[in-house]
Amino acid sequence: MNKKNSAFSLIELSIVILIIGILIAGVTQGSRLVKKSRVTTSKTITNSSPVSSIKNLVVWLDALSQEDFIESLDDGTDIETWYNINPQSTQSYNATQSTESKRPTYVEDGINGLPALEFNRSEGDCMAIADGVDGDSENVTGFLIFQPTATSGEMDLIEKWVWPGPDRKYPYVLRYLTRSSSYLFASYDGTESPVAFVETGVTLTKPILFSFRRLAGQNLKLWANRIQVGETVSDNVSLGTTSNDIDLYIGCRGNNWAYSDGYFGEVVIYNRALKTKERTDVEDYLMKKWKIK
Repeated sequence: MNKKNSAFSLIELSIVILIIGILIAGVTQGSRLVKKSRVTTSKTITNSSPVSSIKNLVVWLDALSQEDFIESLDDGTDIETWYNINPQSTQSYNATQSTESKRPTYVEDGINGLPALEFNRSEGDCMAIADGVDGDSENVTGFLIFQPTATSGEMDLIEKWVWPGPDRKYPYVLRYLTRSSSYLFASYDGTESPVAFVETGVTLTKPILFSFRRLAGQNLKLWANRIQVGETVSDNVSLGTTSNDIDLYIGCRGNNWAYSDGYFGEVVIYNRALKTKERTDVEDYLMKKWKIK
């Protein structure tokens, strides 16, 4: 009798294990379907966005679109090329990193459940877009979806650094300053030119939409999550020139320091100062897609 009970218990146990296995497989499959649905929905938002309909678009980097270019893209894949999806341009303007150890990592669940590229300061992750991307314009409007993973050091998120040349010569740079726990958008032309600061209103551990605009000879403006947080007041200061073939760097300064720690979701750059309606249209699209509140 005991043997029968024991055998029956083993059968019951086997059935329970089988059921649990089926449930786990179902949950896993369900999770994958949810992620796929989330990405599909976000791509639909991207395809209907106003980004490519606004003239003078030069760079459009979207982490979600990487899978359209890389066949074997998996969670944890090192990214050599972040492909520019700008349909306006006849030039590629891709962001690249030839050194394997300095490449950012593709993360499936990066920013609010969407894929992103993770840049790691300790590994010196950095990417560059060759030849400046700015054409003949001294103006620029840019957008960045970014989520910091650490704020223990100075980080250059997007910067154009003229070298060789005088110290502090940046046509433009979006930077985090650890000494003041603030972000700035600045233009330096060998001197202390104006800078636009974000000192309050930004939670350093959450995803952020940065918008920045440079109107040569007039001002620099910076927005965080659609709210203007910084502006220069001088209209007669030299702001340098963006019209050169110096590389544009993402996640570092000059490919060798001020590395960033965080997730980069999307980068959009125009080589002119957008009108208010154009800027807010792009911001609305990015906020909706990346679920930033």
